[in-house]
Amino acid sequence: GGGNGGDDDDDRPRGRGKGKSKGGAAKAPTPAALAANLSALAVRDGGAGGGVVALGSTAHSDARIRALKELQAKADEAQAEYDKQVRELERQLDEKLKPLTDKRKGIVTGTEAADGAPAAPVERFWLTAIQNCAALAQEVQPHDEPILKHLLDISVSHQLPDEKEGFVLSFEFAPNEHFANRVLTKTYVMDDDDDDTLEEVHGCTIEWKEGKDVTRRTVTKK
Repeated sequence: GGGNGGDDDDDRPRGRGKGKSKGGAAKAPTPAALAANLSALAVRDGGAGGGVVALGSTAHSDARIRALKELQAKADEAQAEYDKQVRELERQLDEKLKPLTDKRKGIVTGTEAADGAPAAPVERFWLTAIQNCAALAQEVQPHDEPILKHLLDISVSHQLPDEKEGFVLSFEFAPNEHFANRVLTKTYVMDDDDDDTLEEVHGCTIEWKEGKDVTRRTVTKK
């Protein structure tokens, strides 16, 4: 230890805004998060050879450090409670949005009329939406377009197994000649201690039909 008289507990900063964005890219933390992070780092135990600078140790300073660590523990508890409430709000938002997204799906797929107009599918709705999104348009290749024309709905859920942090994107497709799945999913698992940091991404298995797998290219030998 670094002689600060504290316990050997883990004093890593907790909660949101620790300086990482989704995918691990650096971002500027909020002032409150920055202050909390710095104060946590100031009272962490120094480790031999670990590159950690420890505060000086005297009888009085040890008592002050213990008091500061207790305050940091309370701050961590407050942050954890905040994160818990945010997760609950996300779940509540999912519930409130569901009837709206269900109605949108009905209009897009032509199973529900809108403003007196006869019910009819809105062709290429999601393909057009993706192509108009600057963050996604560059990801769409020409061979993706015939598949995305069959996309009926995109939905998001924050309900992950084992109460993990993250969300699931679900892509519902009409029956098509490319694959047998009606729904494709992609699960994004966030870091438990920092839900601004992407930890894992899991895609489902696509049941490609014979000769329709666009991720593979057939090479004919001469």
